[in-house]
Amino acid sequence: MSQQRGLFLDFDGTLANSLTAMNTVYMNFLSFYGVVGSKQEFEELNEPTWREIVSILRKKYSLTPSEKLLSEQYFSQIHKTYLTIEPNPGAKELLEFANQKNWPCSIVSSNSEKIINSWLERVGLRNYIKNIVAMEHITHSKPSPEPYLKALTLANCKPTASFAVEDSLAGVRAARAASIPTFYLLNNSTEELEKKSPILNLEKISNLTEMIEKLKNK
Repeated sequence: MSQQRGLFLDFDGTLANSLTAMNTVYMNFLSFYGVVGSKQEFEELNEPTWREIVSILRKKYSLTPSEKLLSEQYFSQIHKTYLTIEPNPGAKELLEFANQKNWPCSIVSSNSEKIINSWLERVGLRNYIKNIVAMEHITHSKPSPEPYLKALTLANCKPTASFAVEDSLAGVRAARAASIPTFYLLNNSTEELEKKSPILNLEKISNLTEMIEKLKNK
């Protein structure tokens, strides 16, 4: 494999400031069927694909519509929501920094390629991204290393020379299982998890601007 260094970014909650909006989609979806969602359940569903989420919720709450119909409903809500979501602070600056270093930038996500691409175009970040590994391209979602291994191959990058940024434990496990040095982006949810069960020997950042400063010393 190439010695080339790459930057691999999770999408929801990392590149895109979307967690609050995704929580609303999850809550509204269940509410439509008379079910009250929970913050804990939403956090547990952070890394499965939205199709997997729908399947899990359908079985757990015995939702009567077909999985196809429920998936279409969930996807429609997500697609509309992404029309208003903005990048996380420091996202553009981080991508510019990586591009100046000639590091290929990849998105590794459980979201759909269609949503990711349309969002990148809307917020003006598409030209910074070389590869996207999305739900359509994988058999096993995070915490499996499969998404990151595929992204490494596409970008022709050496894992130990590269960097990943994740905001979920499942994502961190996936990137580290692929041997990529990983930064853990702490948001409101992950800060609570850190207090309960701190993750040792893992670099943590509070925003993507801080990531730039970390990389300057690498």
